[in-house]
Amino acid sequence: MKRCVTSARWLTWAGALVTAALSGAAPAALACGEPLPAATRLLAAPASPAAEGWQLALAPQPAPLTVGRPLALDIVLCPPPGQALPASLAVDAWMPAHRHGMNYRATVRALGNGRYRAEGLLLHMPGHWQLTFEWPADAGQVPLRLVLDVTLR
Repeated sequence: MKRCVTSARWLTWAGALVTAALSGAAPAALACGEPLPAATRLLAAPASPAAEGWQLALAPQPAPLTVGRPLALDIVLCPPPGQALPASLAVDAWMPAHRHGMNYRATVRALGNGRYRAEGLLLHMPGHWQLTFEWPADAGQVPLRLVLDVTLR
């Protein structure tokens, strides 16, 4: 039996586009995640007031998210106007109800212009997962974080 995403808070499927500049210096605003396939695009939400204005779109490879199947994420991070893109991005997943994360550590590669590729993820059991995306803030500040809640059955 195939297991897949059945519900999620802050989960937006095809056709959900959020307008944002791909970089602080971009002359024209594009929809965040526009380069990603619309049919599998998901949007993460700010996890703290410091991350307000930041947007992140991702497309799982393969889609949809499934229990026990290795996956990669194609990611587009969109900063608010005037903010620079981070040089690095960390990706992780954990299950709040169980207080544990994945059995694997994802690797993230910056591809330029706010695009990243995360590989090595595996959501090994059904239930509520939080995919977290974190990057350094200004010196002395808490890192910025966006979260995507998903429920796998």
